[in-house]
Formats: sequence, C-alpha cells, structure tokens
Amino acid sequence: MGDYSSQPGPEFDEIWEPYQQSCHRIAGLKAYIQSLCYMTNDRVKMLEDQLRRGCNTNAIQAQKICELKLAEEAEIG
Repeated sequence: MGDYSSQPGPEFDEIWEPYQQSCHRIAGLKAYIQSLCYMTNDRVKMLEDQLRRGCNTNAIQAQKICELKLAEEAEIG
C-alpha cells in the first residue's frame, strides 16, 4: 500500500469549512488527520468517511432546526 500525505486536498476543505465552527468532534478529527505524517489508504478512507458522516449529520440537524423555526414562525404569524 502507498503512503499518503496528511495534507488535505480541496475536497476536504470544501467539506470541512461549512461545519468547522459547529462540531468540536470533527475539529478533533481534522487535527488528528493533519497531525499524521502518513497513513495507509484504508486508514485515510476510514477517517474521511467519519468526517463526511459528521458533516452530513450537522447538515441534517441544521436543516431540521431551520424547518422547525419556519414552522414556528408560520404558527405565530
């Protein structure tokens, strides 16, 4: 298996940026990924999958909060 640099690519940053302030668990995962000099391909895939799942969870939660606020405003107004 080849070794991979821990430097994130553009795809990583695109996924990471919208959620960096909202999830401390993902922040810890990003720091862990960047702290390693190299990783096996399987390890990289596993960590990227964890990151994507965390981001997806945050996106779903944000959408639900937005929908609840809209429903609440509709009931009031």
